Amino acid sequence: MSEHYIHGFSDAERLRLIAQAQMLSTPVFDGLDFSDAQQLLEVGCAVGAELHLIEQRAPHLALTGLDLSAQHLRAGHDWLAQRERISLVQSDASTLPFADDSFDIGMTIWLLEHVRDAEVVIREPLILDSLYRIY
Repeated sequence: MSEHYIHGFSDAERLRLIAQAQMLSTPVFDGLDFSDAQQLLEVGCAVGAELHLIEQRAPHLALTGLDLSAQHLRAGHDWLAQRERISLVQSDASTLPFADDSFDIGMTIWLLEHVRDAEVVIREPLILDSLYRIY
C-alpha cells in the first residue's frame, strides 16, 4: 500500500506533513494526558511529524513510530536524526511486530484513510488493548 500513497513522497510532501502537524497540533493534542505513560507507539507515523510534536509536549516518553513506507521512514530518519527518544520501524499496521503490552499508549493519526481495511488495523491486538485516541 505504501508505494501507492496518494500524496507522493517528494520533499514538498514531507514539508507539507510537517506543516500540517504543526498547524493542527492544538486540536489534535490538547487534552491528551501523557503523564502516566512511558512508551508510546504511533502507527502510521509517515515522516514522524507528530512524534516530534509529542516529544515536545511529553519529554519523558520513549516514542516509536511505525510506517509501511520506507520512503517516509528515510525522510523521518533524516529529519529526526538528533532525537534519541524517537525510533522508527517499518512494518504493516495490521500485523505489528511488537509483543502485546509493549506500549502504554498506542495511537494513529491520519492513517485510517490510507489503509485498505481500517477495521483490521483497529482490531490488531496491541492497538485494541492500548488505543488512546484515533483521529
